[in-house]
Amino acid sequence: MTNPSELPGRRGPLEGEPARLHPAVLGVWLLQSLLPLVVLTFIALPVAFLFLGFVALTAGTRYLRFRWRLEPDALVIDEGLLIRKRRVIRRERIQSVDLERGIPHRIFGVVEVRIEAIGAGGTEGKLDAVAPALADEIRSVLLAKAPGRSRSTSRSAAVGVADGVDGAGDSEPGEGGAGEGAEELAGVSGGGTTSSGLEQVRTVVPVERLVTAGLTGGRVGIAAAIVGFLFQSIPEAWWTDGLGMVLESGPDPTSIVGLRVLLVLALFALLAGFFLSVVGTVFTHWDFTLSEGPDTLAVRRGLFTEHRDTVPYRRIQAVLVEENLVRRILGLGLVRVVVAGRIDAGGNEGTDLLLPIGNRDEIYSLARDVVGVEGEGPPELRRMPWRARSRRYIRALVAALLVAGVVLAVLRFRGDPLAWEWVIGVFGAVILPGMALAEGAYRGLGWADLGDYIVVREGVLNRRTSFLRTDRLQVLETTANPFQRMAGLASLQLRVARPMMAFSPRSLDMGGEDAARWREDLGTRVRFRPSS
Repeated sequence: MTNPSELPGRRGPLEGEPARLHPAVLGVWLLQSLLPLVVLTFIALPVAFLFLGFVALTAGTRYLRFRWRLEPDALVIDEGLLIRKRRVIRRERIQSVDLERGIPHRIFGVVEVRIEAIGAGGTEGKLDAVAPALADEIRSVLLAKAPGRSRSTSRSAAVGVADGVDGAGDSEPGEGGAGEGAEELAGVSGGGTTSSGLEQVRTVVPVERLVTAGLTGGRVGIAAAIVGFLFQSIPEAWWTDGLGMVLESGPDPTSIVGLRVLLVLALFALLAGFFLSVVGTVFTHWDFTLSEGPDTLAVRRGLFTEHRDTVPYRRIQAVLVEENLVRRILGLGLVRVVVAGRIDAGGNEGTDLLLPIGNRDEIYSLARDVVGVEGEGPPELRRMPWRARSRRYIRALVAALLVAGVVLAVLRFRGDPLAWEWVIGVFGAVILPGMALAEGAYRGLGWADLGDYIVVREGVLNRRTSFLRTDRLQVLETTANPFQRMAGLASLQLRVARPMMAFSPRSLDMGGEDAARWREDLGTRVRFRPSS
């Protein structure tokens, strides 16, 4: 089906002529209402027919009333029947244009365009269905190069794009499993360059790496979430009767056989968690492709719902390299970005993710390229003073004493004879891993001042290395709680423009004088350097 506004010889919406959405949007809207329609069919067939008629009527009315056009300085969207709305999105306020294509869109061969503006509470403008070629053109026009928007200081503009760096290392650009539809959505042509000729594929993450990401990531909590949902949804009597049946027919949980059964069940639950983690990661990041352009980074991902997310360089405030304990042992990690004004950066999976998994050389090379830090691999960081290590050892000691004290109190409350071997055993079981974590937490701290760029690091279970440019700093402040003041330590908070829930880089447990001196030095540099 062809949109009348796209016929030859007629002005289109990109030239200011109001146009409707692609007619296939009617099918998309109907398919998106399919689930409640199926449910109503089993409940009451007449109600289902009434619901279908209502959906068809509202979809037709919405289609007839919806108009959009692109003016020289703004995107204009008109919609509504009883309440007429006109949304004007200034082009200079547009920070990202993302393309999505779920199953209904793929059935009808269309793409959804999402426009996000600075300061908005989410998606500011949405075109539910346009032709793939037009969607790619809309994205190119709205994100066209403007003064001050390119990353002139980024090393990858001169090296990564020009030389065609392939960060995957074991996969050719364009490989993956999304097929021809994904290539059409991304506009990728031969040689790894998009149809616009301005973006070049840097990294394609193969499926085997996504499986590794699922096994080593934090998605195991999906299993707990599903179990919690079932507990909330299924009537309590079902759980009570079912559990009673198991207890009556099964072995005594306190016996050896019962403990073995519980151990097997726990093992199955653990395996189910890993399975769900792998499936969720693969489905979410299927055919994950990172492309570089002069003004933006583009991420394509997704199996059932294909996404193409846009990250403008000018909106990137910080680059984060995250390495949890398991991935750090294996030499792996991921790369995220903090994007100014992106409200849903933490809630909309993948919008702030540049690389879901990669080896240490890949992730640090990508992080350096995005912010323009010269060099290879992890940067050399300055260590925190020995007092920062002592603080962490004291915490581990206090935690072990508290746990041992709780065990001692329980024994006294029950009137049992004091079993000092239990108290000492519990103390040792807590203090030994506690000391190891304390040492790891101290070794994870560090900072570096590279002139135009700052690098700070913290964390032990999830080590986070933050790269940011000094001209992105918004607020500098030193904080010191009573325990830090006793040790002569302080933390330097490096505030950047970010969503409310996003991570804010900081240099934790510096020497108090060093933190104050660095704060003043950075403040002077930020004050007298124009923002790029």
